[in-house]
Amino acid sequence: MLSASTTRRAQRALVALLALVAVAPLSVVSTTNDASASGGGATSSVTVPGTGAFTSIQLTVDQTEDLVNQTVKVSWTGAPASKATASGVVLGNFMQLMQCWAAPGKQPTREQCQFGGFVSVSNGGQNVASRQITQSDVDPNEKVYVRAPGDLTLKYVAFNGVDGTVENSQRSQFFDGSTTNEVPVARTATDGTGSQLFEMQTGLEAPGLGCGQTISSTTPDCFLVAVPRGLTEVTGRTVGENVSDYLNSSPLSQSNWDNAIKVKLSFRSVGGACSFGRPETATTGSDFVTEAITSWQPVLCGGGPRNFGFTSVPDETTASILRSDSPGMGFVTQSVPGLAGVVYAPVTVSGMAFAANVERQVPLKDPTGKAVSPDKIPADIMAKVGTRIEDIKLTPRLLAKLLTQSYRFDNPFGTAANIANNPFDISRDPEFLALNPDFKPGGYTVFLNNSFGRMFVTAGLSQNAELIWDYVLSDADARSFLAGKADAGGMVLNQKYKGLTLPTNSFPRADLGCTIPSNAPPLFDLPNCTLDVYPFANSFASAARQLSRGDTNRRDVPKQALVNSYGLAANQQLGERSLLGLTDSASAQRYNQVVIKLRNNSGNFVAPSTTSMGAAVGSMVKDANGVLLPNVTPTSKDAYPLTIVTYAATVPGRLTANERADYARLLTFAASQGQVPGTSAGNLPNGYVPLPSQLVAQTNVAAAKITNYVAPKPKPTPTVTATPTPTLTATPQAPAPSDTSSSVPSTGTPQTTPSPSAASAAPTTTPSTTAVAQTRPTPPDPVTATRVAVGAALILGIAALLLRVVLPWVAPRPPG
Repeated sequence: MLSASTTRRAQRALVALLALVAVAPLSVVSTTNDASASGGGATSSVTVPGTGAFTSIQLTVDQTEDLVNQTVKVSWTGAPASKATASGVVLGNFMQLMQCWAAPGKQPTREQCQFGGFVSVSNGGQNVASRQITQSDVDPNEKVYVRAPGDLTLKYVAFNGVDGTVENSQRSQFFDGSTTNEVPVARTATDGTGSQLFEMQTGLEAPGLGCGQTISSTTPDCFLVAVPRGLTEVTGRTVGENVSDYLNSSPLSQSNWDNAIKVKLSFRSVGGACSFGRPETATTGSDFVTEAITSWQPVLCGGGPRNFGFTSVPDETTASILRSDSPGMGFVTQSVPGLAGVVYAPVTVSGMAFAANVERQVPLKDPTGKAVSPDKIPADIMAKVGTRIEDIKLTPRLLAKLLTQSYRFDNPFGTAANIANNPFDISRDPEFLALNPDFKPGGYTVFLNNSFGRMFVTAGLSQNAELIWDYVLSDADARSFLAGKADAGGMVLNQKYKGLTLPTNSFPRADLGCTIPSNAPPLFDLPNCTLDVYPFANSFASAARQLSRGDTNRRDVPKQALVNSYGLAANQQLGERSLLGLTDSASAQRYNQVVIKLRNNSGNFVAPSTTSMGAAVGSMVKDANGVLLPNVTPTSKDAYPLTIVTYAATVPGRLTANERADYARLLTFAASQGQVPGTSAGNLPNGYVPLPSQLVAQTNVAAAKITNYVAPKPKPTPTVTATPTPTLTATPQAPAPSDTSSSVPSTGTPQTTPSPSAASAAPTTTPSTTAVAQTRPTPPDPVTATRVAVGAALILGIAALLLRVVLPWVAPRPPG
């Protein structure tokens, strides 16, 4: 039962949110910046040698062409092994990575590189992550940024933005620690090999670089630049002899920059063929098609007179739009209930995915549970510190724990007293550790600096959330936990979730609280609440990107200015990341994240792959509309239980002729080139499974139905001629036959003649077929009416979402 004050707060929040939506423009996904990562086919991997003192190095970037905002793998061989302290601090022998721009045909200068966002990191000295040049070790090769005798002014390598802006300080208007993609310190293993994930940024994410954009009629060239570092400072001084003896200089210092390895990159054009100003055909719907549609858009836009727009909206909003007079085309994972005249066409096979970015850290306890000094830990365990854990498994009960805030870490303000004895986070849960020994290597306990206890989930109402709850409820142990029974280790359900109606089509936050942080300045009175610290993700793609960047998206840094507020927390540092989130298989691949293996109905742990998702499709059954339904208990032992077939849906009878032509062309493309895996525009990105031949045929049939649609002719209404009302006119009686030559004999029968007034009062009636045909006005631009429908439905969808998140326990029933 909600208190009156809570209800009023919810009402105020809803009114404010609806007001915001009413004035906010609807976004259309960019044609390039959200396309997916490499998907097979021809490779654009490039390997280049090192230079100067590092000629033995071979550096490989696994994708260099058709780049969008995505994560690629950078690897190297032949480098000296990193030298680190027992506690894991790297002193020397590491790699520094950054993205740079250059004029067409030129090589990048150090002034054109995005670096210096992380001023302070736990590895290396003062300027290793900085643009600062002046320091105690003066670089004898530095000729540009030098100080005159007696000058104590700090010197920084300038940053020259692609738009002509020149900055001469450490801080930049273009990038900072929350937006930069630089990697200050990447380790090299004892065998001389190393690898690091690197986020490629277009001009939308890195406006100072402008990659993929045209700036003043010129498109800049872009590069990945790696600066290898050894154990020698710019002065020739050797470092690494003790724990406080580490490299101190910036990679932009001239002697270090002379060793830079430069790899040219090619970005897909931002804006591309879907240029502004052309009419647009709108599509809306499921996040599951985002990566595919944004790969297809440039080709589709270039192959016709109209652009294709796409807006990701909740399932309920898509259903509302499809029911409207301007249904457009929506992407759905299930049929829309009670809607007639719909054509469904399969377009993608993919899956929901739980992804993780967890890096091994220095163990703090030995197998007996006692604290241990890092120098006593076996070398094989220490050698893996900072590397990513690639094999993670989850069961339905572990998911139930994560989704109900039953770990203490996921309950930051201590409102649920009954979980006081539960594990702090999932990495301390005996059930999880039994499945995932990498979290307790050789019996040594690793306490993650950034605890691994909560999960990014999306806030929207969706059938996908309901499917996850179905998967959880398919397991007897999970049902028992949700019903209140402790697991074998004594862990119990957060009592705030008792009585939650399941399955539900959202991920409600039942345990909410607020506090004013202890580090808040005086007179700071703005509470920090659960949803500030543990916010929802905006989309599957944003969740995957946050994982790759170590970005918690939490706002808990008090800021006191004209108005008290909270700023974003810093990203987790490289080597100390531990994040978990719900995304989709394509977004996980785009950002190169580890996809967690789930236990299926056969007891096997499987991740989404071409094999496992293909096997799951074979276990699906069709509904009455021919739509394949997800099956969380597939019969195949190799099947991935959260596999989804996404359908394009439209109502041809309520489309304009232009819309029918455009949507048919989209489906024809999706069933052909759109199913060819690859990294180029128009291909099927990695993370999707090409449609089986039966589904391709179904899509082509649907395209033909839309193309050949003919509106049914209304049944003709027979012409009705009104029977005129007779008028009786009496014939005068003939006079007496006094004059027989002119007399008319009387018949005695009255004569009838139609009355002109009667005939005009009851004319022949014919129904107007023109009036029937014009009952639905044709909009001058198909996208205009569609966007109006999208806007109205989006407002309703958000209203329903807020009510579902705030009021999830109306008429509760026990789970299971």
